[in-house]
Amino acid sequence: PISNRTVLLGIGATATVALARRALASRVASQYTLHVYDHCPFCIRVELLCGLFNIPYKRVVYGYGAGAPPEKYGYGEGPLPLTGKKMLPVLEGPGVPAPAGMMGLPESLDICSFLIAQHGLTVPCATGRLDAWRKRFSDVKSKLSRPRVIKMPIKDWADEKDVKYARQKYVSSGFDYDAALAETPALLKEMNGLLLELEDLLAGTSVHSWGYSMEDIISLPDMKTLTCVDGIVWPPKVRAWVDIAFAKCAPQMLLYDDFKC
Repeated sequence: PISNRTVLLGIGATATVALARRALASRVASQYTLHVYDHCPFCIRVELLCGLFNIPYKRVVYGYGAGAPPEKYGYGEGPLPLTGKKMLPVLEGPGVPAPAGMMGLPESLDICSFLIAQHGLTVPCATGRLDAWRKRFSDVKSKLSRPRVIKMPIKDWADEKDVKYARQKYVSSGFDYDAALAETPALLKEMNGLLLELEDLLAGTSVHSWGYSMEDIISLPDMKTLTCVDGIVWPPKVRAWVDIAFAKCAPQMLLYDDFKC
């Protein structure tokens, strides 16, 4: 028969192993380097995860045009040496599984998945609670934010070629900057209505009542982007959701309220 002492010893050993793993993960975390664009929603996902769950990292920010072809206003190497492509985020560090020929791990959800496993985090999966709302929100957000986010004083736009690259990228895919600006009053009215709807979808300071989940990690980056837009009326619960989450990411990553236009 198994004695109580044996059971307790087993539990104690398991706890010791768990603590050792967490200590090792903490030491490894301090050596992470995360390569990002400040405005990129996919990069923001990873930075949010790190901020919300206290995973330290070194932050390297790139100009948005760096590494693009010269005919598209690109210049220099930018993030190309990391993966061979102009793509971010990329995570580097001890234990980070880099695909063959790459210096680090790309793709935001792959990075999040790795960090969740490596650090034994509890981050429930997305349930799709906000999916229908996000479909209506996305186009309005893009029309309001694209002409304005390029005016934020961040490393992404430090070179005039960064802005030119961004504009040609979206113009070539059919986006009309002037038309979007002309629609501002109607877009603001629509967005403020959508945010009121979002107020009713939030459980509190997270999407779900059981705490932060991938639903928050996927949805909050768009809220950061929206802080560059003047005229947004933030419902109290939505604003608290945004402020509390991003306060945990400061000073590495900041909102754009002070520069909204």
